[in-house]
Amino acid sequence: MRCTTSRVCFAGALAIFIALSNATAIAKGTVRIDQHDGTVQQYGDSVIRIVGDTIRVFSPDNHDTLIISHGACSYVDEIQRCLPYRLALRRNGTIHTIGFDHGSVYFNLSATTQPLPRSSTQLPPNGVLVFVRTARGTSIAVHGTIDKVTH
Repeated sequence: MRCTTSRVCFAGALAIFIALSNATAIAKGTVRIDQHDGTVQQYGDSVIRIVGDTIRVFSPDNHDTLIISHGACSYVDEIQRCLPYRLALRRNGTIHTIGFDHGSVYFNLSATTQPLPRSSTQLPPNGVLVFVRTARGTSIAVHGTIDKVTH
């Protein structure tokens, strides 16, 4: 979405925000955790639910949930980029806040594959990508494709 004026950009972003805030998007995806000690854990078949400004990533066994809240969104062409402001893990019914250093949340709500800004990575249609580096140096990457939107 190339914006010719700020008013057109604002109207488009507002329409997408309203549509997403009233809907739940469901995606299947993969979570990769790179620990600061070099160990890597990867979880396929994770379920990703996006409601408003919160992404919940459910482990394949449904025991753990990674919760990422995001805001301060902007567009680069067709890619929406948001900044996470809260990261937490729900385990055994208890929510544990995770300190983090930085991160980004990307959405491609278009019908075509789009390049990420300043990267060789391509985000598929209806794709979501999350990258967060924790305060302890662990990298968490979540990627998936939205396959269902419910209102």
